[in-house]
Amino acid sequence: MISPWFAKVHERTCTPVNATTTMLAATAIIIFFTSLGILSNLLSISTFFIFMLVTIGLIVRRYYVSATTVYWGSSDGWIGLVVSNSIWFLSTLALWLGVPQAKKPRVWGVPLVLWLPSLSVAINLFLLGSINKASFERFGIWTGILLIYYILIGLHASYDSDMESKTTAG
Repeated sequence: MISPWFAKVHERTCTPVNATTTMLAATAIIIFFTSLGILSNLLSISTFFIFMLVTIGLIVRRYYVSATTVYWGSSDGWIGLVVSNSIWFLSTLALWLGVPQAKKPRVWGVPLVLWLPSLSVAINLFLLGSINKASFERFGIWTGILLIYYILIGLHASYDSDMESKTTAG
């Protein structure tokens, strides 16, 4: 999705030097012109979202059955907290008791699957609530920019390379 120049690997070190130095320069520029509070909030939001994606992916991989979806909403205040925690616990319990695992691990699996990932999502949502509105706006802007880039450039590049690999294979 980016120039192949970034993928060139140095012969002696066997590392992508072009990508490393470009990212170093871009990161240094951003750090130089941005306050630590803004950077830490953006990093926190990104980290929490990534944690949630990983844990939700774990749940989906283990329990997802095609053509089924569930949606839960929550409200504000302590009543909302009690209601949302009750919904979390009861829904996790219902899934744990009522939905068979689509893919059971053969040798070893993550212990307490469904409980640990769903608790991780709940904790991440709680921690996301402590981040200010401006940080979410910045995160939304960056996410929008990257989404536009992906739709306009990356999606076509991945589609073109997929078609190219199919024509060479077939």
